[in-house]
Amino acid sequence: LACGYADNSLSHEEAILAAYWRGRCVKEAKLPPGGMAAVGLTWEECKQRCPPNVVPACHNSEDTVTVSGPLDSVNEFVAKLKKEGVFAKEVRSAGVAFHSHYMASIAPALFNALKKVIPHPKPRSARWISTSIPESQW
Repeated sequence: LACGYADNSLSHEEAILAAYWRGRCVKEAKLPPGGMAAVGLTWEECKQRCPPNVVPACHNSEDTVTVSGPLDSVNEFVAKLKKEGVFAKEVRSAGVAFHSHYMASIAPALFNALKKVIPHPKPRSARWISTSIPESQW
């Protein structure tokens, strides 16, 4: 949202309302208790070592990944990594497993809210770089 605002893709009001609705949709979804952690592993190591219900969520750097999943599973994974001497630190995520498949359940409500608060979406500028959406689909 901040990048969209900085890029003039979102107005001040749209950015604030989008943030509000994201939070409200998360709160109303009654998601299972979730957690996130920063771990000192490469993306590939993380994919191999994460418990089945914990996912690599953010590729932060060559050897730092944020993981996300059920709170107990994330906490157990963090404890295991720390015991092995691998950097691992819980990330404050308000009990939500952001960037995980749990977030998919809020998509319909959030999309409907965003259509109302951003009635005339603007295309992104060339300054945006996305590895998740090919440029041909912008």
